[in-house]
Amino acid sequence: SGRPSCFHRGWTDKVGQGRERQEEMEVWVVLAIVSVVAAAVVYFLWPKAKHVDIKAFPRKFPDEKGTETSYYDVIVVGAGPSGSTLGYYLGNLGRKVLLLEKKKFPRDKYCGDAVCKTAIEILDEMGVYEE
Repeated sequence: SGRPSCFHRGWTDKVGQGRERQEEMEVWVVLAIVSVVAAAVVYFLWPKAKHVDIKAFPRKFPDEKGTETSYYDVIVVGAGPSGSTLGYYLGNLGRKVLLLEKKKFPRDKYCGDAVCKTAIEILDEMGVYEE
């Protein structure tokens, strides 16, 4: 045919796809800009929460005169096998640890008192395996 090679059908199809892709990208850019503007409006115009000092909250147990406030480096919630082990090792590293548990001890182990070899080694290292 007498047409230049740039007018080949495949080339014009790719040009059309490029325009569609460019239009699609323009839509995403507009959506991103609108999202950023909306977030900025909400951030700057939304009423700010007032800062409340922790001392303003009512206390369940009022402080007794002469008592000292205790601070801990770590509070572990759950004194099961992993929580107790964590508390033990952190205490050995010199950390002040508070270990909290809602159940009473001793308690039965539901999985048939099975303990894997690694756990036995850890209990032996802690010095509580014989108990």
